[in-house]
Amino acid sequence: STPRSGSSMNSAPNGVAAAAAAPYLNGLASSFSRLRVMDNPPPEDPRVEDVEKIAATEMNQLSMQSREQILYDLHGISETILDETPEFLQTSLTQLQDAIHQLPDGDKEAYNLAMTMDYKYVTNSNFRLKFLRSDMFHPTKAAVRFTKHFQAKLELFDQKLLCKDITQDDLDDGALKCLYSGWIQELPIRDISGRLVSVLFQQVLDQELTVEDKLRSVWYRRMTNADEIETQRYGIVFIIFDSARAWDRVTTWKIGRLLSGLPVRFMAYHMCFQPEYYQQIGPIVALGRMAVDTFDRHRFRVHTGSPLELKYALQTFGIPVSSLPIDEQGVVSTEFNREFWMKQRVEENRKASETKDEGEEDNITSNRVTTPGKHDVLMGRGRSCQEHAGNVRFRYLIEQNLDRYDLTPKHKKMTIALEILNEIHAKGGRFLSPSDTGWSEIDEVTAREKVSSCFRSFRKVKGAGKTPTSALNRSSGTVRKSSA
Repeated sequence: STPRSGSSMNSAPNGVAAAAAAPYLNGLASSFSRLRVMDNPPPEDPRVEDVEKIAATEMNQLSMQSREQILYDLHGISETILDETPEFLQTSLTQLQDAIHQLPDGDKEAYNLAMTMDYKYVTNSNFRLKFLRSDMFHPTKAAVRFTKHFQAKLELFDQKLLCKDITQDDLDDGALKCLYSGWIQELPIRDISGRLVSVLFQQVLDQELTVEDKLRSVWYRRMTNADEIETQRYGIVFIIFDSARAWDRVTTWKIGRLLSGLPVRFMAYHMCFQPEYYQQIGPIVALGRMAVDTFDRHRFRVHTGSPLELKYALQTFGIPVSSLPIDEQGVVSTEFNREFWMKQRVEENRKASETKDEGEEDNITSNRVTTPGKHDVLMGRGRSCQEHAGNVRFRYLIEQNLDRYDLTPKHKKMTIALEILNEIHAKGGRFLSPSDTGWSEIDEVTAREKVSSCFRSFRKVKGAGKTPTSALNRSSGTVRKSSA
């Protein structure tokens, strides 16, 4: 059973002065930080108010700029992306190796084992860059995360998988059931800042699944998330959208600890509950908050209300709430999640069937895209594509240049189409088409033809006295067949 709020404060009476309480709070924070990645949680949950005080103390030790950055990250108005020149990346990789070398041997036993098993896998530059990006290229923090990664992996999986990317074929039935259940789901589009949005729905989880099932599922999910370079750079927003279901405190704790060994950066945590339920679940949320590191701890926000009220609250933080797979009655859809992981399995099987050249590194610049970025233009159908930020901006660019396009001689119109294409690319955008395994970037010639086709469609619709954007369907930047 879950300890009641306040059960861990027996040694600190309620009337104690703030100065006297400080050593207790410092000791509490220190005791949590000493626990290893996969250790069991402390026997009692911390009080919500104690965790708030610890977080406030840590926040006060930050600079004003750092505190402002946390608020920007929470509200999705931050784009703290470093300029990754080849020289910068090479220097960062060298600094990472130096930092790993300086860690105590007792903290990197699994890492050393992995080095003896497959040196090329462990030293792969693309693999290591994931960890550097997750810690904003801080070499010491990335080194700690990197060595924790192998320790946690060794505890979760068979030793023979230590130097192998985990695929669905490596997961047991319980982990696969958890993955496909829709317990955690990624939204089909990113938030206003280009961050991946991941949502947890406790109400759809099979309560018979073990802690290990859930941990292996989370490991595989987050490592798959980290395969996309846009997620590495912009990070993840995590949302708990929950109904009154019992929580497993051990799972909550271990998942929080597990994140410290995975190459993902969580920019915001939004905890969404029914008001009466949060009174019960608050101590376990506090436990989860203490399980993560200090970077994550400051990025928690709790929201209470009905499903509709919670969606309105999330919208103010730049979350694309129209894509949340939950209706106003709290019914969760799992169809997109299942389809997503089926496509991922197809891609894994395709890769497994290909023979790689010896010593070849994984190519993280593959034209396959699982979650489009905010500047991408989508060639798909449906409202989520139609409202995608990249498609909205593309339509705006077409409309703003329509008169100039009409006045330009035919043999020069392609130049304007190329300008539009270059402007999309300058923001990091791509023209993406649906594929069997997600999205694929179309070639430049095809993209340029799409832009020209869109100009022609806008002209016809404008001449008919209709709204120019009505020419676009399937949220693709292409035209309806009837108006082409």
